[in-house]
Amino acid sequence: MYIYFKNHIRGYNVVMPTLHALSKDICRGCIGLEGAKTKVIKGLKKLKIDLENSDLSQGEKTEITMLINSLSEMSDGIDVAEETACQKTAGNCKIGPACLALDGYSGLMKQITEPVLVAATPEVVVSKTVDVRAACCPDTLAAPIKDAMKGMKSDEVLEVIIVQGLKDIFNKFIEQEKCTIIDVSEKEGEVHFRISL
Repeated sequence: MYIYFKNHIRGYNVVMPTLHALSKDICRGCIGLEGAKTKVIKGLKKLKIDLENSDLSQGEKTEITMLINSLSEMSDGIDVAEETACQKTAGNCKIGPACLALDGYSGLMKQITEPVLVAATPEVVVSKTVDVRAACCPDTLAAPIKDAMKGMKSDEVLEVIIVQGLKDIFNKFIEQEKCTIIDVSEKEGEVHFRISL
């Protein structure tokens, strides 16, 4: 569940500067940018509600709430003209058939946030399992996982068992190694990640 929220934050971190850049050009007076801004604001509000109703730890909720609040402030700063109109209809838009602000926003968010949602399926066959609950630092966490990955094929799945306190270190490792998290489950202070290369 933590990965779900972090992926959405990653998505907004990409989308927000893009919408800010569009607000400095012809898109400022476009109804598409106004629509994208509205969707971002509503999306962040929904994400905050989902977070409040989630079973994440208080520390994780606090961390993600701060990130959502920061993004909300950024979304308020997207400069849209007081009166907007479709710039394609007005004959000013040179982008093409799609609206860069509205379609681009939706497309980017889907590309960044969907992989975890699509990949989360219970029928995953594990090829190998590595238990790194005793790890104390990034090196002692990474070494056994890298050893287990050696010789694995792209369609094989590795299950990694860690303790709650190692989640941040593990997530950084996954980003660096460019692995895909297929499934996450938590029980009695342990976190079981299933990843593919």
